[in-house]
Amino acid sequence: YSFCTLLISSILLIMSTIVPINGGGSQKRYGTAPQAPTDTKYEEVDHTEKAREAPLYLYISHFVSTFDDRLWQFAVPVMLMDVWKETLFPAAAVTFSTNILTCLVMPYVGAWSDTHDRLKVLSLSIFGESMCIIIAALLLYLVAAVSEDPNYPVWTTTEIILFTLLCLANAATEISMRVGQQSLEKDWVVVIARILDEPTSEMNRNMRTIDLGCKLLGPACFGLFVQFSAESPLEKLSNALVLLVVWNIIVIPLEYFTVSRVYHSIPALGTKNKSARPITNPVSVLIEGWNAYWEHPVSKASISYGFLWFTVLDNGVLMTSYLKWLGVAEGPLGISRGVGAIFGIIGTWMHPSIVRRVENDGTAGLMFVWGFWLLLVPVGVSFLLFGGSTTSAITMIASVTVSRALLWCFDLTIQKLLQDTVEESERGVINGVHTAVTQLMLVCVSIAGMFFPKPADFGNLVAISLLSVLLSAVGYTRWFAKYDHH
Repeated sequence: YSFCTLLISSILLIMSTIVPINGGGSQKRYGTAPQAPTDTKYEEVDHTEKAREAPLYLYISHFVSTFDDRLWQFAVPVMLMDVWKETLFPAAAVTFSTNILTCLVMPYVGAWSDTHDRLKVLSLSIFGESMCIIIAALLLYLVAAVSEDPNYPVWTTTEIILFTLLCLANAATEISMRVGQQSLEKDWVVVIARILDEPTSEMNRNMRTIDLGCKLLGPACFGLFVQFSAESPLEKLSNALVLLVVWNIIVIPLEYFTVSRVYHSIPALGTKNKSARPITNPVSVLIEGWNAYWEHPVSKASISYGFLWFTVLDNGVLMTSYLKWLGVAEGPLGISRGVGAIFGIIGTWMHPSIVRRVENDGTAGLMFVWGFWLLLVPVGVSFLLFGGSTTSAITMIASVTVSRALLWCFDLTIQKLLQDTVEESERGVINGVHTAVTQLMLVCVSIAGMFFPKPADFGNLVAISLLSVLLSAVGYTRWFAKYDHH
């Protein structure tokens, strides 16, 4: 399984950068939603060899960064369950603190990025993410080392302090990652596509294919490494932490080299219509950012998309922890995530063809979001009939895996909408609040996880998740009816 998983993911990642993509679907716009003006006077289309190599280095940087993200995101719940084996509370607490801090900070960070040079923003993101992962990994090791009895519910003062620092380090990691991801996908891609006279939909799909390929490769590598590296849980944890620290020391110079190469290959990246919004009082910046977001017509579609994140049916921390509680080993957990990523990649390849057939991006979005909900319904039916059984677990894994195809199709629809309708000087703050909305939904998931901390109560979380996805589909349908005119 390990060789097949790694081979398939490698092939898919290579194809994402060399297979030409024909069209990005209909160019019809979204009713009265404003079209993003060309704020910066970009230079003429550049077909020089130096400019043409920019996407390759962009994809390499995105692969290294995303692989690091996926490795860490999968490692956190696995390592937490190695320390606290009988409760989902630590995993839920880490997720809650990370998401609430990200929700509060991202609008400010997004507004800050609108006023600073693109390379500076991305460089700080690269360095900050890797250093925070290293610090968080060391803190997790210290938590495990000082825990006399991890199953005992009463924590010592030292454990509480270390765990609090771990939550803060993990939140800083998430914020740094989100800043880099937002900058590349919502800003750099738009500029590079215009300079090279290529459709943004092509680069979007390549970037998403790399992202989903890393969803396959990262968890599979980590899960198999941990499963076969040692016998005892503490030795497995130690080996995993060494892997994470060494990898993050290596990726800092590699990521910086690739993004710097892209930046200097496309001179237009150095020209930016910066926001005139003063970055002084964080509270006022936060309020102004949310006001700008709320007044923009894209916000209603963005909020509908955000409800898709209020779910445990996502191969995330709570679902992974629950399956591990049922006795599923690290290797199969990583592979199941990987198979879900394969379906997601299939979805990204299907996306342009489906949009062309229906001749409208908004209509295709309706098909994607309602289809996604219908694919998750069997999970609720299974928990209703069989409870928290093996049958329900298998149904959940199968439904979540297959549904990734339509989820990422809908994700591409929303991403294209944000790229097309948000002005250059507002990309940071609008996309920052968009990220905050998704993180707010994840906060709600964390609260639900802490309210139902016992794995035996996981069925309640499934019911909440299905309701949230249904609200997403209804909300997007209302936005479509108001703004998407044929």
